[in-house]
Amino acid sequence: MLFANSAGAQDLKLNELMASNNLAVFDDFFESDDWVEIYNAGGLIDLAGYHISDDPNNLTKFTFPDTDPGNTFLTPGSHALVWCDNDSVQGVMHANFKLSAEDEGVWLTSPDGVTVIDSIVYPPQQTDLSYGRSCDGCEDWVFFDVPTP
Repeated sequence: MLFANSAGAQDLKLNELMASNNLAVFDDFFESDDWVEIYNAGGLIDLAGYHISDDPNNLTKFTFPDTDPGNTFLTPGSHALVWCDNDSVQGVMHANFKLSAEDEGVWLTSPDGVTVIDSIVYPPQQTDLSYGRSCDGCEDWVFFDVPTP
């Protein structure tokens, strides 16, 4: 199994999120849950062992498991969609927390549980509008009327 070195991890970016999803995007269970998109701007990387959280005091809130490389392995230029629905029994890409539409952020952390690879503290969110980078991996964050997960 391939794992990213520190250079590969630097290519991972939080790319888009929706913290108030009502009817915009549905998961495989036809539920409209919160979500975060991760973009891989670099080489092959497996998210297994990495962490994502909505709490800066608990950066290891959700750990990507190593049980399903078909979902956690990212090829160059690909995206991973993490459902923040507090319903991890629905699969490895369903985190054990939900996002808040106000006063919150998201942190992506390396397997050491300390090194923050990327983070965003986002402004108040409106229902069914996503908030993301203006292009994959770009620095600017904007609102999208039509989400692009």
